[in-house]
Amino acid sequence: TKPFWGNSVKSWVISYYNPVYIKNVYKGIIGIDISISKLMEILLGERQNKKFTYENSYPILASQDGILVATNSLGYENLNIKEGATAGTNLLNFNSDSFKKVISKMVDPKSWDPDTSDKDLGGVEKVNINNKEYYVFYFPVRTANLTFAIVSPLENVEKIVTLNIEKSKPAASALKSKIM
Repeated sequence: TKPFWGNSVKSWVISYYNPVYIKNVYKGIIGIDISISKLMEILLGERQNKKFTYENSYPILASQDGILVATNSLGYENLNIKEGATAGTNLLNFNSDSFKKVISKMVDPKSWDPDTSDKDLGGVEKVNINNKEYYVFYFPVRTANLTFAIVSPLENVEKIVTLNIEKSKPAASALKSKIM
C-alpha cells in the first residue's frame, strides 16, 4: 500500500499483502504491516547517526506526495523539523528552492509509471540547505510508493571522487568534471 500514518504505532506504516491459493483455490489473504521507523532502525541501526555510512549524511524517505516519512536525527536537525514530526511535513514546502526542485523530481509521476524504464529513474542533484552545499542521491522504491534519498555534504562527495580519481584517473576525471 501507499504509506499511511499508524496512530497506534505513531509511525508511518506500509502494508504488504498477497492472496493465498491452495491447489489453485483461493483461500484468503495474508499480509503484514511494517513500521517505517522500525525498518529505518533495522537498516541504519538504533543510533542511526552513529551507524550511517557517510559522515554528516542522512537518509530521507518520502511519499510520492512529498511527505517526509522517515529520516534520522541529523536529517531532522538539518531540515529544521521537530524530530518525529513526519506526518504533516511536506518537503515541497521546504525553504530552499534547489531542495524543493529535487523533491519535485523525486515525486514526479513518471517515477510511478510502470512504463518508465528503471534507467530513467532517480538522479543526483546539487542543493543548498541552510547555506551549505549538498548532493541528493535519490531513487523511487516503486513497490512501496516511496522515494529513498541520501543527502550528503559536497565535501564528502568531492573526497570520494578525489580518492577514485587516484585509483582510476581516466573514468573518474570525466565524472569529476561533470559534478564539479
